[in-house]
Amino acid sequence: MGTVPMTEGTAATGGVFVPAPVRQAILGRLGQSSVVRRLAQIIPMPSATLKLPRLAEGVAAQWVGEATVDPADAPTFDSLTLTAHKLAVLVPVTEELLADATTGIAEVVAQILADSFALKEDSAFLGFDTGGPIAGLYANTHVPKIPATTDLVADTAAALAAIEEAGFEPTGFIANPRIKGRLRAAKDASGQYIFSPSATTGAPDMLWGVPILFTRQVPVTLGLNTDRTAIIAGDWRQFCIGDRQDFTLTRSTDASYVVGAEVRSAFQRHEVLLRAEERVDGLVADPTAFAVVDLVA
Repeated sequence: MGTVPMTEGTAATGGVFVPAPVRQAILGRLGQSSVVRRLAQIIPMPSATLKLPRLAEGVAAQWVGEATVDPADAPTFDSLTLTAHKLAVLVPVTEELLADATTGIAEVVAQILADSFALKEDSAFLGFDTGGPIAGLYANTHVPKIPATTDLVADTAAALAAIEEAGFEPTGFIANPRIKGRLRAAKDASGQYIFSPSATTGAPDMLWGVPILFTRQVPVTLGLNTDRTAIIAGDWRQFCIGDRQDFTLTRSTDASYVVGAEVRSAFQRHEVLLRAEERVDGLVADPTAFAVVDLVA
């Protein structure tokens, strides 16, 4: 946690800052910084909750003979519910810092806030945000888990096969960057490398011809000895992110805020409070569209 408030005299707590309308810049950067948002289906939420209809069972067509009765059947449906959860942070800034700030700092602020929100989102959506309101993927007991072996080639191929056998098309992997070292040396049975680092800025690396994105929000502290990680594969069109309120940035010179047990008055301290927030949810539409190579050494 940083020192509050941000002040002009201390470079580490700001140095320069412009409370510019950076909302659009942050929204754009949020989509780039979050690995899950780059793969998932984004759904605007017109209200605090949104029910998504889901096909539970389809119909079965049958061959019939001439002048015979056609079989009757009907699909059944259930629903998934997105519920908006608020993610927020409050940043106190001195009036002197705002008054004397140089121009262009909005870009820096946009990146800092986007990174902060993206990391928290990814941790929640992937299922590693312990105690948060969003259960996430790894925590979903219905998502198939493939116990890792020493053969990473076979393990990742098995994850793809499980998704394809369930009737889905894998659209991406997500893993901790620590796994890159092993992937670079991995070859299939014909001696071909299964991992292809991207040669184009902004383009993803590829694993088995499928995009793979890396984030440290997939921990390397899993398992009994807290030294394992996971590789998550899936048809990410089956992961839904509900956006009820996209990123907003507001400011106040009159509000109070709490640091530890101390209540501070922004007005009395000549500070401006910057509040960043959003309301989102994330859920797995169909768990069989994913597979986790679990407890990778």
